[in-house]
Amino acid sequence: MANDVSEMVKSCLTCEKFQRNNQKEPLRQDDSPECPFQKVSTDIYEYGGKDWLVLVDAYSGFICSDRLQDKSMRSVSLLFDNFFNAYGYPTQIRSDNNQFDSLECERYANKKYIRFIFSSPRYPQSNGLAEKAVAIAKNILKRCFELGEVDQLKYRLLEFNTTPIAGMQLTPSHLFFGRLLKTRLPVDESLLVRKNIAERVVRSKFERKHVIQKENYEKTAKPLLPLNVGDRVIFNKCSKEW
Repeated sequence: MANDVSEMVKSCLTCEKFQRNNQKEPLRQDDSPECPFQKVSTDIYEYGGKDWLVLVDAYSGFICSDRLQDKSMRSVSLLFDNFFNAYGYPTQIRSDNNQFDSLECERYANKKYIRFIFSSPRYPQSNGLAEKAVAIAKNILKRCFELGEVDQLKYRLLEFNTTPIAGMQLTPSHLFFGRLLKTRLPVDESLLVRKNIAERVVRSKFERKHVIQKENYEKTAKPLLPLNVGDRVIFNKCSKEW
């Protein structure tokens, strides 16, 4: 009887229209980058009535952020060039679809030999690295606005980039440049000398971190039934109803 009830509910259009969202599926993770600035993530956020762009390196967690004149691709590309001319051009940029899924962006990417990877619509977690960077940059901006020192954003980001990553004992700047960057704080100059990084150790720590993230995420996830050509389906388009 239980199977009969289940099949009846599945065949009821009204029941389908008001059913809950699908349970989340198992996490699919990107391959880890092999070097700094090979893969980066970017996003546009708003704070203090202004638009800002954030860029974060997938290998080191090194964050760049600056104010945009507007949300046009022209303004975005100007900031991209400022970042890339300072740190080099990435191979891949992960972003959402807003300003970046455009002909102007495609032309920019082709000209700079960059590949854009777009996150899934209405699923910001697929660009989670940029989402995390936005949260960090906003948190720093809050303090800058409170002190009336918005122009200090870049320096505060420098402080962040020279702070050790939890569980890594290395800073984003060390992973990015191979050395610690000097801030306004006194520092032993021996710490500023380039040191060899045990890439195998770093990669193993990243892989272990990814495993833990996947395990935690999939505690409440399960795969959905596969779809076949010709199957009848319903979908949800930005509403509470299917």
